[in-house]
Amino acid sequence: MDRYEKSIEFFGISKSKKDIIQNLFNIIRSIMENYKILKCYNSYISIENIEKFLIKLNSYNFNFSNKENKYEKLIKLTSEDKLNQKINDFTNIIISINIKDSNSKINLAIFENKIFSNLKELILIGDNCNDISSLLLCKFPVLEKLDLENNGIDNKIIDILEVLEIPNLIYLNLYKNNITSLKVFELVKKYKKIKHFFVGENKFVIDENIKSFYEFPETVEEFGMTGNFEGDRARFVKRLGIENLKIFYFSRNKIDNLKYLENIKFKRLEEFWAISNKITNIKEIMYINGKENLKILNLKQNNINNFNEFIDIINHLPKLEKFILIGNGIDKEDVLEIKNHIKEKYHREIDIII
Repeated sequence: MDRYEKSIEFFGISKSKKDIIQNLFNIIRSIMENYKILKCYNSYISIENIEKFLIKLNSYNFNFSNKENKYEKLIKLTSEDKLNQKINDFTNIIISINIKDSNSKINLAIFENKIFSNLKELILIGDNCNDISSLLLCKFPVLEKLDLENNGIDNKIIDILEVLEIPNLIYLNLYKNNITSLKVFELVKKYKKIKHFFVGENKFVIDENIKSFYEFPETVEEFGMTGNFEGDRARFVKRLGIENLKIFYFSRNKIDNLKYLENIKFKRLEEFWAISNKITNIKEIMYINGKENLKILNLKQNNINNFNEFIDIINHLPKLEKFILIGNGIDKEDVLEIKNHIKEKYHREIDIII
């Protein structure tokens, strides 16, 4: 009995359905071989598109509860030895550690001294990936996406990324780590093609008298400074050259106003997200310098108490298509009244979500 049959037996699947499952395994093998996509959960290796696979299984009336754990056991496709031999060929590597399971370990030594000629996406998620020094011994000539979210990484990551050559990097995510140094904001200047940069929920030390200014290259379109910029610490945003952003995340900073943004002349800002703050006055939107280009505005879970005054500022938002206000206690009748007013007076419609 091979490991696939054992997996089938583990689920208690009847013999009449074994052939169906075996065919699915064959499909998975083919995906792994042809698309060179690797995904690891708690040291179990699986395919990238988990949802489609589960939908396929459910179409055969297999109802899996706790699907993630069972899925990981079901799709153990290869050994670490085989992985070590083939890893150079992958175009996508995703290693996700269950941070609640202290026994989950990924040995990043598999990356040492390798040239990843085809690798475009490297995602290492989970607090057992905090030592990524092995990456220094690698080359990533075509890597576009590097995601190191939630790893407990400290300021050493700055030194590593300053040395590491990733000439085609477009996406860098350092969200939810233990970075304290503001030098991390200088990294974007190194990567000439970078478009997406996320540094929220770190542990930055922000001096009140800081005079440094961190200029972002024009290529940066999406930036997240969510969390850890609470209250007056949010004024640090004034020290960032982010006027070329298209998407800006300013959520979970416990701010009650947007005055911090008034001196930033956004040239092409299309989306602004300020979820889970303490904003009460809808007219704070007026502090966004460049609001005339906004298409999506998200003030979900704030404390907006004057929604009716949205009428007074709508003409300053000529391109707004969607306004998200979930969790502000706004009445449906008020929304309907505002939407009708906008339609009659400005001959346009805005999707207001509460």
